[in-house]
Amino acid sequence: MRKLCPLIIVLILTLGCQPAKTEDGYKFGAVLPLTGDQAFYGAYFREGMELAVKDINAAGGINGKKVIAMYEDTGSNKLQANNAAQKLISADKADALFTVLSGGAGITAPLAETNKVPLIYHSATDSFALNKTYVFKDYPSAIEQCKLLAKQALKDGHKIIGLYGVRTDTLQLCKEGAEEITEISYHTHDAGEKDHRSTLVKLIHSNATALILLTHSDECPPVYNQLIELAYKPRLYIFLQSFGCGSDKNSKEYPQLLTKAYGTDVFFDET
Repeated sequence: MRKLCPLIIVLILTLGCQPAKTEDGYKFGAVLPLTGDQAFYGAYFREGMELAVKDINAAGGINGKKVIAMYEDTGSNKLQANNAAQKLISADKADALFTVLSGGAGITAPLAETNKVPLIYHSATDSFALNKTYVFKDYPSAIEQCKLLAKQALKDGHKIIGLYGVRTDTLQLCKEGAEEITEISYHTHDAGEKDHRSTLVKLIHSNATALILLTHSDECPPVYNQLIELAYKPRLYIFLQSFGCGSDKNSKEYPQLLTKAYGTDVFFDET
């Protein structure tokens, strides 16, 4: 349930801007990567939004009006993201918008601001919301989180720090933050990749005794299994632990790796 709480809050906060209600209800438009190489993300966010809409409408909606969710697929590319956002604003008359990742946010934010449609985006990039009236960001800075993790690793006495994660804009920002603190051994993988041995061997040869991990909870077990297989035991520093490699499930299944791990997290108060 933890993965879905942020989406519920996003929906409530966005609709809390009190957009003009249509005859049928409040139209909430989501610009999501439902196909393409980023579809992994879109599936999670759509699931969370569907649960939020169900809960809100079961409780009587907002101001007595139901919430209507509309989804447009970015196809994981910027041109389609632009067309999707334009359709939701112009044709569908969405009262509020939501999007994810830096690519979707960078396209949707200026359109939302120009058309005065409230938008909340889920991305580690701050710049799209700066000096905007209608654009809001609900995700903590990857730069600042990874600076904290790198500082803690240095404090713990580690001289060589590795950074490994799924190839995204967030990982790149994490790298930027960690490198403000110290030099790192930086490596990436594709979403869905199962064999991490070659990269882990590179980290072993780099003599990294600390490893910052930035990927999703479902992507972590292969990494953990191969760490154990290779007898590689770096101290782990985990980005957004409850949504990533430090989730409750992973913590229970891999106590030998996570018992002394550090992680960043965000506390959500649903009330």
